[in-house]
Amino acid sequence: MEDLIAFALIVTISLLAPEVMHRFRVSYIPLLIIAGFVIGPNGLQIIARYPGIEFLAELGLLFMVFLAGLEVYLARLKTWRLPVIYTFIFGYTCFFGGVAVGYIANLGLSASLLLGIIFMSSSVGEIISIVNMTPSLKDKFGEVVIPSVIVLDASSLIVLPIVLKMGGGKVNMARFLTLSFLFIALSIIILPKIGKFFMERRKRERETETRFVIALLAIMVAIGEIIDLPGIVVAFLTGILVGEVIRSERCLVKISAIGHGFLVPIFFIDVGLKMNPGPLLLSPQGLMLVLTIIAGLTTLKTVSGLIYGAITGIDSKEAFVIGVLMWPQLSATLAAVSIGYGAGIINDMVFSAIIILSMTTATITPIAVRILSRREKIIDYIEGHIVVLGAGRTGGYIVDVLLSTNTDFVVVENDLRRVDKLRKRLVNVIYGDAHDVVVLKEAHVDKAKLVVIALPESADVVDVAKKVRSLNPSAVIVARVHSHAEEEKLSGLVNHTIMPEKITGLEIVWRTYDLLGLKKWEHDSK
Repeated sequence: MEDLIAFALIVTISLLAPEVMHRFRVSYIPLLIIAGFVIGPNGLQIIARYPGIEFLAELGLLFMVFLAGLEVYLARLKTWRLPVIYTFIFGYTCFFGGVAVGYIANLGLSASLLLGIIFMSSSVGEIISIVNMTPSLKDKFGEVVIPSVIVLDASSLIVLPIVLKMGGGKVNMARFLTLSFLFIALSIIILPKIGKFFMERRKRERETETRFVIALLAIMVAIGEIIDLPGIVVAFLTGILVGEVIRSERCLVKISAIGHGFLVPIFFIDVGLKMNPGPLLLSPQGLMLVLTIIAGLTTLKTVSGLIYGAITGIDSKEAFVIGVLMWPQLSATLAAVSIGYGAGIINDMVFSAIIILSMTTATITPIAVRILSRREKIIDYIEGHIVVLGAGRTGGYIVDVLLSTNTDFVVVENDLRRVDKLRKRLVNVIYGDAHDVVVLKEAHVDKAKLVVIALPESADVVDVAKKVRSLNPSAVIVARVHSHAEEEKLSGLVNHTIMPEKITGLEIVWRTYDLLGLKKWEHDSK
């Protein structure tokens, strides 16, 4: 019964944390870790680390790196020349710098090597999120930073098993490397074929594809365990390879929901349950260890950015921002430190120090990047115009109509591919998030006569409508909605709501009446 109560509490925390931190536009992961510590055995002792929770946390770790591997396949970038330079500079500097920091802190060889791996890694999801929310960065460096982060995280996970073996005493390294190489090679050859064979011949219910992906992940990890290859490495490889065979967007959404929506948050909370920062922060030696690790990582990554800027000839301030952008230490870092801690390579104090590093960098990096990244004004001045928020299917039709008129309008869109297409059509488009008041001001929403909100998510529409109305109380606001409940939430905020599903339904009814030779009043009279 107690483990069920603990599970309910953990799930509740994983539900509320993203909602709280979303308002501040920073990662919710540090809050999950802190919450885990507070309710755990080293905090208020509300819950213990029950075996069921530990198992779910282990699944969360595997799903986290599996989804990171899936992002590698989905990236599929056009050019790798600059990413190779970027990866080499950051990888070389941060790995050997991390090892040096470990020696300075007297951590020993294996722990120092692990720290080098952690310094080389980062957080694919966090950095991609920051890049996507910073238009000036994505426009200039998106196709350099994102693949480089992916390669660095992948490299850290590939090198990790070797360090674990070195720290585990006597081991037949040649045998381990041979078996690992054969397993990876066979997986690369066979796994996509098995996936395609299954997917192309299946005529089953929709959930079958999702079950196949989960079963494949479990089987691959089990085989990896037999040859003593860490599960996170196998899960990462599986994510890369399975991306080729997943044909359904629905399946990707379901897998992501299972991982990021359920299991991965449990892993982060479990990290907090294991953390014991008290002895670390209360002792001068422990506090010095934390400061040394944080200062070492941020300095090495910032210097790496400046070196990259000097080699490629970019502005020193932009190079500095690139270095700061690489500070976050979440997914790959937490995976590596959890495995290293479980293998006995690092002790409680080092484990807690690296967790504090992860929470610190994940929290301050988005704020630092936003402060350091200057937005370029795309539109100097405009008034009495129309603002279209969202250029998806609905917004795209609106843009087509406005282009055929002599009306001034501005589009706000957060998909860079759509932005590029609109710019080619000479549309005034701002790449950014409609939730961001800075972006809305750049579109001169405060001077617009009409604002059309064509965003896909209901929660987004309500939030953006509030911000638009606060900036421009007199503007006419038209919003796309999907339900009557959403219409009620927007009451008093917008002037008009349009429900595409309702219009489509009415159109089908009218067409049906016409085809049957009926009139509406004839049907109503029966």
